[in-house]
Formats: sequence, C-alpha cells, structure tokens
Amino acid sequence: MTAPSPAVRVGGEATRAAVPTISAEQARALTMPLHRVTWTIDAGDGVLGEFTCDAPPLSACRLVCAEDCGAEQWPCGGGEVDYHRMRDGGECQVVLFLDGGARDSYDPDAPTMPVRSGPVEVRWLDDYYAWSYAADGSTS
Repeated sequence: MTAPSPAVRVGGEATRAAVPTISAEQARALTMPLHRVTWTIDAGDGVLGEFTCDAPPLSACRLVCAEDCGAEQWPCGGGEVDYHRMRDGGECQVVLFLDGGARDSYDPDAPTMPVRSGPVEVRWLDDYYAWSYAADGSTS
C-alpha cells in the first residue's frame, strides 16, 4: 500500500509520486537489523565511536511516520489501535540518533566491557536509544 507524497511536476503537470508504506502491525513484526560501532583514536578528540548500518529500505531502523507526525519512535499515532502507517526515512534513524554520542549512549544495564569495534544491539529506553555489544554478533 502507498501513501501520497508531495506533488511533483512532470512535463508541466503536477502529479503525486507513490511512497511505499507498511502498517504499524507490520512494522512491529520487524526485527532490528545489525548495527556496528567502530572506535578510532584521534589526537585532538581522543577515542571516537561511529555507528553504521547496512539495513535495506523498509527495515525497522529506517522507518518514520508516513503522516510526518514527528514521533521519535513507532508505532506512533492516535490511540491504542489507530496507529499511523510507516515509510522508509531514507537512512537509519538509529544511527542518526546515536551519531556523536557513542560514549554517552552505552546501555546503562549492560556490563562494563573493554572498548572494541563490532556488532551492537540497540534498544529504546523511554526517550532515547541505548546500545551494547551484540552477544553473538548476528542480531541487533
């Protein structure tokens, strides 16, 4: 199913391009794809963490509200049943959220670990994403 997107001019006529969407129920069934953190040492800034994601379009971490309601997490929308449809946001929303905050966003419930690059698990904690190292390196 698709939701209308803003009007686009094609050959002098305004038309609407179709944007693929999925239901909130379909979105909840998705598992979070693999994310990674890479640590580097910079002489001026010290140890820096950078998150990356190779998830394909319409993966759980790339979804945003098709209604542009501004919610920071999904499902979003009205009451307990009336959730908005979701669309691909064009890039990983988790990486956007964690960008520049690798040290500050380590999951407070995760064990203390030596710093290493590798797969991470991401979870939503009330109003922010937190990360920890993936146990087996295959899920996030």
